[in-house]
Amino acid sequence: MVVERKPKLDPIVKVNGKTVDLRPVLPMTMGDQKTLHKTGLNLRKSADWEPAEQANFVLYFLRKAEAGITEDDVDTLTVGQVMQVLAMINATSEEDTKPYVGFLERPTSSPVPTGGPETTLSG
Repeated sequence: MVVERKPKLDPIVKVNGKTVDLRPVLPMTMGDQKTLHKTGLNLRKSADWEPAEQANFVLYFLRKAEAGITEDDVDTLTVGQVMQVLAMINATSEEDTKPYVGFLERPTSSPVPTGGPETTLSG
């Protein structure tokens, strides 16, 4: 049996000599999504992002955690570090939504109470 090991995602990122802790800014919020959408970043197509789009997404969260981070700082990150940050954001967002998986598949309406013996309506 082959056991696949997933690398441990570290929310602490070293960026050009600065230590940035992403924990206070994760998971991604609706406000984050709206702000990123306004910049033209298509969150639904993240698998198809060009390197500049990945860098902008990572820059947004690194800057949210540490205001002094610049685009030049992000350019010093290795591709592996960028992937680590992307995976961290994705993982925390997925963890945050687990209780709601299936929510959209639920019926949109419930049976209407008939007032029969098994139903008690209070006014």
